[in-house]
Order: sequence, then C-alpha cells, then structure tokens
Amino acid sequence: MWTVGAQLVFAVNFLRALLGRREPMENNPWGATTLEWSVASPAPEANFGGVTPTVYRGAYEFLDVGNGDFLAQHVPPEALAAEKG
Repeated sequence: MWTVGAQLVFAVNFLRALLGRREPMENNPWGATTLEWSVASPAPEANFGGVTPTVYRGAYEFLDVGNGDFLAQHVPPEALAAEKG
C-alpha cells in the first residue's frame, strides 16, 4: 500500500516536471562563489570553454561588497575596486 502511494507521488511529480513550462533560471540562482557557477548554463562541452579560469581567492570568502555578500572566485580584484566606486 505505501509503496504504491509513493510511486504514485513520484509519477505525478515526474509528469508535472516533464510537462510544466517554466522560465529558464539565471546562470547562478543561488549566488554561489565557486567556479562551476561562473560557467553558462547549460555548460559547454569543454566546461570552461577551453580557457583555464583564474582563481583570485578561496571558495568561501564572504564580505559585504556592493550588492552581494560574497566574493566570487573568478572576479579579479580590479573589478571589485571599480564596483566599490
């Protein structure tokens, strides 16, 4: 009985996700700081487009800069200085 109920819930959710029309999300909807969120979605076949990304800081350096509360790994310090004004 429980197994059939669970499978029914799964089937309904699966069909809703498959048939539902949703607007595409932005490339980094959670505001994550790590490099994988610097890539466009869907990711190109060469992941970073054949270019090795430059890392300027650690993955979890959180600071209050401009509108955000984090420092992304791939943003150069010059861009942050320009953003501060």
